Amino acid sequence: MNNLSLQRCALSIAKTGASCNEDATMIDADAQIYVVADGMGGARRGSLAAQMACEFIPRFLQSTSLGTEATWPFEKKEGLSLEENLLHMALLQTNSKIVERALHENKMGEMGCSVIVALVLPQKIVIASVGNCRAYLYRKGHLTQLTVDQSLAQHKNWLPLDSQHNIPLNFLGKQETLEINSPCEKNFKEEDLFFLASSGLINSLSHEQIAAQINKNINNFNELTKSLVEAAHHQSPHFDVTALILST
Repeated sequence: MNNLSLQRCALSIAKTGASCNEDATMIDADAQIYVVADGMGGARRGSLAAQMACEFIPRFLQSTSLGTEATWPFEKKEGLSLEENLLHMALLQTNSKIVERALHENKMGEMGCSVIVALVLPQKIVIASVGNCRAYLYRKGHLTQLTVDQSLAQHKNWLPLDSQHNIPLNFLGKQETLEINSPCEKNFKEEDLFFLASSGLINSLSHEQIAAQINKNINNFNELTKSLVEAAHHQSPHFDVTALILST
């Protein structure tokens, strides 16, 4: 148990009929950094913001250590661990980059993205999000939502979820000052699955449908994300859909 780690990763993406997929992903298995971003602001602007998130978040995490917090570009947030604050800094820094790009290129207009990032450390995973991408934990047959959407639907507590109501109220690129939901840390156990999803999948499949797909394909890890994306794409073919699963 002392050597337990997240060793497997599976990714699936479904593109819509649009000319540009506004979802983006980044997987760095060596640094154990995983990012799913969901762009907004029109195809070109949304895809650019998502790509920037997938570039700058890992770049910050790879160049910044927990032992150098005195030189971090923002003040640490009380109540968060060092690891949670590290992800918090990465999101704030990336937000600044996206805002700066939009301001310096007036033709870009409003551009931004929802994002979720996972940093895997010995024995635990740290997750942070902005907007309406989500993280789940699947443990012993039960699916638990780990993050809280920053969306109109969540704010109004509208259920079942309607894709027209799943509008992000917060996102990278919204404004220079960014409020970020508190990151979360989870110690992992044998056979845990951590699941990162873009809003297209959340719009298409309910909590129960996601759990059913995982239960159905639990013994075929490499098919898990494919089955989730195919089910979501069948339900709502006009959404970009991304699913990324990490496992011990």
